[in-house]
Amino acid sequence: MGYNVCGEIRKLRKVLDDFELKARIIIGSTREVLNVIEWLEAGAHIVTVTPDLLKGMIVHPYSKETVQEFLRDAKKAEELLKRKKEAMDNDRHRSRR
Repeated sequence: MGYNVCGEIRKLRKVLDDFELKARIIIGSTREVLNVIEWLEAGAHIVTVTPDLLKGMIVHPYSKETVQEFLRDAKKAEELLKRKKEAMDNDRHRSRR
């Protein structure tokens, strides 16, 4: 049960930009990654987060899993291309005889 501050951030950012003020919007006390993204998109200059939340934003379990899957698929594709190239080379050698 919280208050969505995105509209207020947008209004404040507009004032700062319109009057070319050097002030910065700093938002704190977030507990969710979604808030960080929303607040930055709304115009906040800085959003403070806990180290654990920051780690969760940078290192996501699905990201690691996806990278591993990509590397496995790339290795399979590389092996397939290598076999196809070898087969083509063998066909060329046979046709030259």
